[in-house]
Amino acid sequence: VHDHMLSRAREQDHCMIALIWLHYTAVSDLIRDSERENDPELYRTATKLAMIIYTRSGAPKYIRMCFYCWIWWQTSSEADKVLHDNFFVTKKTASGKTVFFDRFEEWFNRDIREYLGKYQKQNQELLCVRTAMLMKERKQFRMDSTSSDSVTEDNNNNITMK
Repeated sequence: VHDHMLSRAREQDHCMIALIWLHYTAVSDLIRDSERENDPELYRTATKLAMIIYTRSGAPKYIRMCFYCWIWWQTSSEADKVLHDNFFVTKKTASGKTVFFDRFEEWFNRDIREYLGKYQKQNQELLCVRTAMLMKERKQFRMDSTSSDSVTEDNNNNITMK
């Protein structure tokens, strides 16, 4: 099927568009599967394939990003590679699901913004540290409606436990 589509793509533009779209979706699926399976090697393979597609479609910023990651991987020590694969690619959620570290950071930042709002306040750095340190209690407070008698939150985002 692929060879047939390649021959048709040489003749008709819409076949080329469909073929490139299929390649994009296949690479996206590989990246998604690497997250779900916690497989850094699959992720690196998918990024190599993505770099080829980015080159073909003219996406220089993505090419540069993949290229720098690939150079880092080729020049890093074995210890750095082990640390990268085991600590910096994915994290486990409380339910045991693996997610990319970037997504984990986005969720954490979203949770901090949920409590602090989107505008800067006085002592912003201190408020961020307090919010981060009490994140587990804040989430538990939000999920557990029966604990409202024993845990209260004031206007300054301070939690008090009785």
